[in-house]
Amino acid sequence: MNENPTDDLRLSRLRRWNIIVGLILAAQAVAIAFLTNSFSLPVTSTFMTGPPGTPAELDTLFDVPLGWGVFAFLAISAGALLIIASPGVFEWYTRNLLQTRNYARWIEYFFSSSIMIVLIAMITGVSDIAALLAIPWRLKQSAACRRRRASRLCFSRIYAAFRPSSACP
Repeated sequence: MNENPTDDLRLSRLRRWNIIVGLILAAQAVAIAFLTNSFSLPVTSTFMTGPPGTPAELDTLFDVPLGWGVFAFLAISAGALLIIASPGVFEWYTRNLLQTRNYARWIEYFFSSSIMIVLIAMITGVSDIAALLAIPWRLKQSAACRRRRASRLCFSRIYAAFRPSSACP
């Protein structure tokens, strides 16, 4: 793997931990699948039903079963860790880690964090489809900024996106 025996030991321990944590997450996903119930949260949208100025009508587009959303999050995380620990992939993973790159984490987080943050938003009362779709998009935008290490530019972009319209020049 590497010329440094300390790195080889640490990487073999990392592989073992990836397998252990992956199996624990998989067991949790199976438990959630068996224990989940029919509780779901609505995804809504408002549509105009008349001329401008008339009250908009709130429509429920569909319901998201919360238990299956948690299952998806756990299953994606478990699958990612077990895939990372698999032969062939682990060599690619360690090669990148030794170059201080963790592409596997970014790929896994792209999917799992989007699911989890949307579920958290829904639990706290956010149900509008436009808001729910904007949350993961905005997370990916700020993650892209961090990867480019252009924090000053990114903070100004994030501020510009969320500032009140009265603050516009």
